[in-house]
Amino acid sequence: MSPPNQTDATARPIDRPLGLDRPPAKPKSPRRFRLFGHGGPAFLALLLLAGSIWTASHRDPLRSPPATADAEIEMDAAGAETPPAETLPAADVSDRPAGPTVSSPGQRIDNGSGPAIIRVAPDETFLPDLPDGANPAETGGAIIVRDAASLSAPMRLSGQPKPALVEPSPAGLLPKIGPDGERPFDAYRRPAEAIDGPAIALIMGGLGLSQTGTQHAIRTLPGPVTFAFAPTGNSLSRWQQDARAGGHELLLQLPMEPFGYPGTNPGLGTLLADAEPDETLILTRKALASMTNYAGIINYMGGRFLTENAALQPVMKEIAGRGLMFVDDGTAPASQAGRLAAREGAPFVMAGDPVDAIRKPEMIRRALAALEARAKEGGPVIATASAFRVTVDELARWMDAAEARGIRFVPVSALAQDNR
Repeated sequence: MSPPNQTDATARPIDRPLGLDRPPAKPKSPRRFRLFGHGGPAFLALLLLAGSIWTASHRDPLRSPPATADAEIEMDAAGAETPPAETLPAADVSDRPAGPTVSSPGQRIDNGSGPAIIRVAPDETFLPDLPDGANPAETGGAIIVRDAASLSAPMRLSGQPKPALVEPSPAGLLPKIGPDGERPFDAYRRPAEAIDGPAIALIMGGLGLSQTGTQHAIRTLPGPVTFAFAPTGNSLSRWQQDARAGGHELLLQLPMEPFGYPGTNPGLGTLLADAEPDETLILTRKALASMTNYAGIINYMGGRFLTENAALQPVMKEIAGRGLMFVDDGTAPASQAGRLAAREGAPFVMAGDPVDAIRKPEMIRRALAALEARAKEGGPVIATASAFRVTVDELARWMDAAEARGIRFVPVSALAQDNR
């Protein structure tokens, strides 16, 4: 058998040896200029340099708009932006402050959490209060977003006494006037602005006697409510620190003899009208040492004691000499407290009727409505209450609504007559 013909063996592509019968290479064409060859980088560099020069010599209207006056852009009722009526040339803006200056009163229109939306009246015009859900654009006011922390942070007061305003005694630390003349009344009163319009001071008494009642009052009532603690209460140091941290001004209740004693008995440490002055001062100082950081004293009962000049005078002298305010709760019509406070130089104020003489919700609401009416008709008023849960809850609900109606709540010291 003869071997296969070489031509036959390579006739089929699969039988052809690799690398044979390659198509002839095409001749190379002459070198041409390519955009991204050797000349490409130079061309791009020239292009970027030209762009940089153009950018430096021209203002970008998107990044640097022409200087104009800081005019407000207001929203019309349909929600569309309305351009300012007129602008100032750029030359007139150079002398203006960098930030906007708002001299008109603002009104917060959010729920108190997160960034605040403040409605600002233009042209120093006061704007009316907005109902919930109202559109501030319809009032003509601008909308400004601010940090809520700077607007709604609650006031906190120190719970520790100033070393210069206390002195040791057998009964404990007693308040005193500091070497620079600062009084506990000055140091521990809650700061308050000048009163303009209807104002109410509320004094919540009986704190410290009930653990649950005291805690509920501190957690529920806002800072402007003044708290009065009983000297025979429990854990007074802890409660006074919690109350001060909540921004509350503090008073100390001093039990005094009422008519009908001992059938009607204020409790341990009651100051009696017929007691010797030395005995009265011992009981007074024991009560004063029961806690610290209070701005003044308020009587607890005392219908008879407050009317006896000889019994009350040494007590008032002690209170004034220690730089404290005296608050008369108003239950003794013939009280001599106001006259003696003026003579001894103690800050003084007298309260009105209690709002919870009848501890039923509907009666408390009725008393609060009458209190609000008196404040609107006759000026600032002071009322007392006791730390019962029903009273605390009714007060908290009413205060929120009364503030929306224009009532301002202040600490009792803001209404005191300083007789120094």
